[in-house]
Amino acid sequence: MSKINGLFAWWMFTLASIFLLYEMGLQVSPSVMVADLMEDFQIGAKNLGLLSGLYFFSYAFMQIPSGLLFDRFSAKIILFVGCLSCSLGALFFSLTGEFFYACFGRILLGFGSSFAFVGTLVIASRWFYPSWFAFMAGSTQFLAGFGALVAAYPLAYAVDFYGWRASILALALFGILLSFLCLIFIKNQPDHIKSQAHTPRYGIVKSLKVLLHEPQNIYGAIYSFCTWGPLLVFAGLWGVPFFSMKFLISNTQAAFLVSMIWVGVSISSPLFGIISDWLKRRKIVLVISSILGLIASMIVIYGPMVSDLFLGVVLFLFGVASASQILAFALIKENNPKHVIGTGMGFNNMAVVIGGAIFQPLVGFLMNQAKITVDHVYSLFSYQFALSIIPICFFIAAIVAVFFIKETFAQSKYDSE
Repeated sequence: MSKINGLFAWWMFTLASIFLLYEMGLQVSPSVMVADLMEDFQIGAKNLGLLSGLYFFSYAFMQIPSGLLFDRFSAKIILFVGCLSCSLGALFFSLTGEFFYACFGRILLGFGSSFAFVGTLVIASRWFYPSWFAFMAGSTQFLAGFGALVAAYPLAYAVDFYGWRASILALALFGILLSFLCLIFIKNQPDHIKSQAHTPRYGIVKSLKVLLHEPQNIYGAIYSFCTWGPLLVFAGLWGVPFFSMKFLISNTQAAFLVSMIWVGVSISSPLFGIISDWLKRRKIVLVISSILGLIASMIVIYGPMVSDLFLGVVLFLFGVASASQILAFALIKENNPKHVIGTGMGFNNMAVVIGGAIFQPLVGFLMNQAKITVDHVYSLFSYQFALSIIPICFFIAAIVAVFFIKETFAQSKYDSE
């Protein structure tokens, strides 16, 4: 089946990608506002972890439904509703003074954001040649990492100068504008596809049965959970306060160090698709990446500060290891029939983000359990004890990659469809 792969295809991909960049910036925004949020809402690490993690609960909950919606309905409407909901959640979060309503704002923000990553992948699958998909998926994750990168460091400055509420409010207003651009310009698919026979449409229950009947989908989801969860824990929330306390540096300096993780994600994501396509191998890349993540995370959490350069390189490699989960989306595409791929993308992305929903509050809880003082001051031991879940996750990912994931040789089982 031919695809439009000209300027209009890239325009569709660009619009969806801007939404992805936008929601990633909002996703990681609490990491540079930890002290401000604790002070404004009078909360400790446990409730801060809950506040940040609620975003991922609603995000994860919507991943399978979002994939099913993209399989059934127009991408134009879904992306418009998603972007507008995301913007309204940010607006609500920026204006409220109550912790309960701030939680509601984060939930709404997560709901809207849930359509961004899968939506960008769906646009890529409809507007570009199938042989481009691994590269386009890698490029999509590059944009996700880039969104977090360009948000974290500048947002730290904005929070210092203008306050966190004004900074989030500005992002909310930009998102409202972006949602209407999606409504005006997004087109669901190339015109010539409409005249072709429709593939079977499955309901959510039948789609899930098809997906869960293939064990490789489950193993890929576990790998994604165990490699991206550590990134959401560290780069998404706790890395900045950890470095600020461990090395006695400013919030902005710590944000710059943590941004090296997102640099690693951004640079390596498209390369994973290119390299694994060239090798015609997925498994070996996953094995090496998970072991790399285990080593890098242990150095970051337990190692001394040798130099800024050394730590920056290790954090970069941490990001590279986490970015390897993008190949699980290629495995979804290669192990499933076309009519459940949208739902499959949502299923795998649910596994990707649910780590944030589980681990961000868990780290806060463990920090509270290990703290020495009765106030909201945490020791180095408190952080290291709680963040130990990160190398544990990478170890589990390595076990899954070595013993359970099967090589696809970059070929779909359903090429005849």
